[in-house]
Amino acid sequence: MEIDFSAPPLVRDALSRIGRTEDIGFSPSGDRIAIAGLLENRILLLDLDRQAGEFPEKLPEQLAVSHCVEAHSHHLAHPHGLCWIDDRMLVVANRAGGIVLFEVPPRGHPVSPVGLEPTAVLASAAHAPIHTPGSVSAIGLGGGLVELLVCNNYANTLSRHLLDGRAGYSALSSEILLMEGLRLPDGVAHSASGRWIAVSNHEAQAVLLYRNDRHLCPSRAPDATLHGIRYPHGLKFTPDEASLLVADAGAPLLHVFDSGDDGWCDRQRPARSIPIMDDATYDRGNYNHVEGGPKGIDISPDGGLIVLTCTERPLAFFRAGAIDDRFAPAPAALKWPAEELHRDALLRFAVAAQDRARAQEERIRQEARRDFDAIVRSRSWRFTEPLRRIARSARGLIPSGDR
Repeated sequence: MEIDFSAPPLVRDALSRIGRTEDIGFSPSGDRIAIAGLLENRILLLDLDRQAGEFPEKLPEQLAVSHCVEAHSHHLAHPHGLCWIDDRMLVVANRAGGIVLFEVPPRGHPVSPVGLEPTAVLASAAHAPIHTPGSVSAIGLGGGLVELLVCNNYANTLSRHLLDGRAGYSALSSEILLMEGLRLPDGVAHSASGRWIAVSNHEAQAVLLYRNDRHLCPSRAPDATLHGIRYPHGLKFTPDEASLLVADAGAPLLHVFDSGDDGWCDRQRPARSIPIMDDATYDRGNYNHVEGGPKGIDISPDGGLIVLTCTERPLAFFRAGAIDDRFAPAPAALKWPAEELHRDALLRFAVAAQDRARAQEERIRQEARRDFDAIVRSRSWRFTEPLRRIARSARGLIPSGDR
C-alpha cells in the first residue's frame, strides 16, 4: 500500500530538519509538494517525478523526490496550513501570524535555502477578523477570482475571502462564513467542483459538511456530520467527490467516508479506517492524546496518489487504489467549478459592497447626529440661545418681500 520513494541526500536531510509538520499539498500540476514546518518556520518545496513500474500490471509506479528547496521568510510565524492557487502561488496560514501569499521558486531552483517575500498579505477586516489561522483551502472561480476559506482556529470561525488575481490577489470581500458549533476548526477542504465544504471540528471530534451555496451564514448548521474520529485534522475529498479522506491526529489511522447514493448525510462511523503507520511510529509521536497520527493529507490531481505528513513521518506516499479500489479519477466535469459558483461569488461581492456602503452611510449619519448633539449641549450654544431667539423674532417682523 505504501510506496517507497527515492531521494538524494539533500532531500533526506531537509526532511529530517523540517521538524513538526502540519500540512502538505500537491501543486495543481501534481509535480511539486509543499510541506509546512510549524516550529522551524520553514516551507519545504519538493520536486516529484513519477514513472510507471517495469511491469505496471504487477508493480506500483516508481516515485523520486529529485530536488527540494527550503524556504524561509520573516512572514512565516508557525506556518500551520497551506494550499496552492496555481503552480507558483502558495497560500500559507500562520498560527502566530496571518495569511500570506508567496510566489515560490520554480522546479529545479538551484539555491536552497531561499528567502521569500510575500506577493500579498491578507489583511484582517473589522467584520471578518483573521485570528490564529490554521488551515486554508482555495478554489478558482474563473475570471481571475479565487475563493479562499480560512479556519481561524482559536477564534472558532471559518472566514471566506474573495481574491482578485488580476489585482495582486487583493481581497474584494471578506466575511465570517461559519461559526455555529465550531470548536477549534482544524482543517478545511473544497470538493473538486466547489459545491461542498468540509471542516474538521477538532474539539467536537467530528467533521462538518456544508453545501457551498448562497445560504451559508455564521448561524448555519451543517448539512451532514461525520463521527467516529478521535481528532480530525487534514481532510480531502476524492476527485469524484464520492468519498472524503480524514487524517486522524489522535490515531494511526486514515478514515474514509462515502457519500452514498443519497448524497452526503450524517455518518456515525467511517466506511473504512485504514492503518497507515506502525505502532512504534505512532507511539513515538503520541506524547499526548491529540498527537501521533497523521496531520496533513492530499490527493494528487489525477487521483492516483495520496500523500501524508506528521512529525514522525514528514513524507509518506500511498497508492489510492491500494487504499480503496473504488477511488476513481476526477470526471472532467468536476475539475472546474460550475458557472453558478462564479455568479454566486460575484453576487456575494456585490451584496457585501452594498452592505459596506450602507454601513458607511449609517456611520456618517450617527457621527453627524453625535456632533450636533454635542453642539446643542455645549455652553456656548446655551449662552447664545437668547440671541437666536431675538433673531427668529426679528425675522418674523420683517415682511417676506423685504427679506
